[in-house]
Amino acid sequence: MGNMDYAVNEYGLKTVRSCDLDGYVAARLLELLNPGKVAVTKDPYNQFRIIANCQPEDLIYPEGWYFNTKSGFTNKHWSSIGQYETIGVYDPDGYPWTDAGYMAS
Repeated sequence: MGNMDYAVNEYGLKTVRSCDLDGYVAARLLELLNPGKVAVTKDPYNQFRIIANCQPEDLIYPEGWYFNTKSGFTNKHWSSIGQYETIGVYDPDGYPWTDAGYMAS
């Protein structure tokens, strides 16, 4: 989160929009918002991935993040700093969520 832009709120505190968070931090927030439904893991190539044991549309998302059937968990088009990230979303058996929104298994 090195050079993150921040705002100063009415109390003089620095704040960061959740849509500008690093992908891993936002994924962990997604995990916290959805206890028992989401786990953040790494794939065999050491890339982060999200395992969801329910329909992605049934999850609670951090502001500015959403599920996209092409790329997974992303903040594309919502980042206020012009940078976006994506993290793949898979069912518990390791299959990516499909365009239909159903698990492939």
